[in-house]
Amino acid sequence: MTFKVFRDSVFSACIISNYVRGAFMDKEYWSHKIKGALLGKTIGENLGRPYLGAHEPLELTFYDPLPDPDSSSCFLDFQILWLDELSKMPHPVPERNFFAQCWLDHIRYYDAEYGIALRNLRNSIMPPWSGNFDDYFSDNFGAARRADLWAFLNPAKPDTALKITYEDSCVDHDKDGVFAAEFFAVLLSNAFIESNPDALLNAALAAIPGESRLAEAVRFTRELCARENDWKEARRQFLAKFDSENYEDGVMNTGFILLAYLLGNGDFEKTVLIAANCARNTPVNAGMAGELVGLLKPDSIPERWLAPVSEKIQLSDPELVMDYPQTLDAFIEQILELAPRIEAHTPRSCDQPDFTPFLIPVQFGIHRNWNRWHEILPIPEYLHLDKEYTIPGTFNYLDAFEVPPNSLYMMRFQFTIDETKKVRVIFNCNATSRVWVDGVYRFGRDGGWVTPSFDTVPHNQYCDITLEGGVHELLAGVAPVPAKPSETILWVMGIADCADSQWLPYAFFNN
Repeated sequence: MTFKVFRDSVFSACIISNYVRGAFMDKEYWSHKIKGALLGKTIGENLGRPYLGAHEPLELTFYDPLPDPDSSSCFLDFQILWLDELSKMPHPVPERNFFAQCWLDHIRYYDAEYGIALRNLRNSIMPPWSGNFDDYFSDNFGAARRADLWAFLNPAKPDTALKITYEDSCVDHDKDGVFAAEFFAVLLSNAFIESNPDALLNAALAAIPGESRLAEAVRFTRELCARENDWKEARRQFLAKFDSENYEDGVMNTGFILLAYLLGNGDFEKTVLIAANCARNTPVNAGMAGELVGLLKPDSIPERWLAPVSEKIQLSDPELVMDYPQTLDAFIEQILELAPRIEAHTPRSCDQPDFTPFLIPVQFGIHRNWNRWHEILPIPEYLHLDKEYTIPGTFNYLDAFEVPPNSLYMMRFQFTIDETKKVRVIFNCNATSRVWVDGVYRFGRDGGWVTPSFDTVPHNQYCDITLEGGVHELLAGVAPVPAKPSETILWVMGIADCADSQWLPYAFFNN
């Protein structure tokens, strides 16, 4: 595949003269920049896709394996859905209630923050609360990877891109997850007319709270790359401050993308390779690094990287949009058609909803004289849970000092299934844990990591069982890991339908 080189005068140093504030720039230039961005994103995602979740640095020098041309498009599901729904509206205003309805009507993703947002929406918890209530993954990177659409629709209009990005991202994210989306929306919007790295990063940084962890990571990465040319050493120093066991963490991923961008120094190949070789969320990070350089320098993408990938679009969920653009060019044309009609929205303040229906009753007590190195199979006959309280949702924590030595902190919950079905029960915990369902021991482990998504929950933190409709019991015991006796104990519990991996929204709640 050959990416046509556009040699018009719009690529001269006088490019700003082709843009009049409040109007749109030359369409050929505009579409060319978007095309470069999307091709860069496609290349990066295909480079990194086979290595998603890799923990240690990689040594990639090219695609390995080569991508399948029939399935090599980048992830554009959300962007295509938003475009399709907005294009049908006589007055398209992308605001939070519009996005919430789109989620309820069309989206069926179950992983991480997407699944929790859907659960919240189905329980009538609307944005911005749907993106922060009871959500371990609210700081994830999912909104940032789709923020490019609002930059494409608003080239050189970062304020508008920023407003819309918030309305989109608050449905399923909060705080650093939202800030990351806002940061990249402003960065990409300005990249249509600005190429200086300092100017771009200064403007994007100014768009997010300066005291946020994301802002701290951006500042640290810039300082780090100014003094360190070795990407492996830069990566090591960055992770010493901002490492996360969650490979989708928005702060960590932003740092890797910026590290690749700054140390890549405008070289497309070098940039995408650094981003992928940093590991962790390899397709997203390499994709967004490639997208940024591709937008800034669309004619700089080497042919050897372009040739193996396809410009055809494939959706992860083929039923998401029935009549969607089949190629990147068709997708770009839809952007250019919608852009003059789209209207920004200034949200009104809204009151916090009543979260009382989402308080979960729990009985608890201490099981003493427990040898943590031996499995407990039957529930101890003398177990007495004599205290009761409520917890605000399924994601909670416990101070380790509340658990006496050689003891389990025991908690008993009830959950409801509407009809007989096979379900996945998770109790994902960073501490030692033992779990029973309806009096039968099901799983446990001596320490682990917290990734409470039904598709990525660690081994021995879940079970798949068929349960009859009605009320059931989950009994969990937790204790500090011996090597980390003072670490805060975190846990997330949840029930999903095994048929579609969706959260059962009502299982633990009284609504």
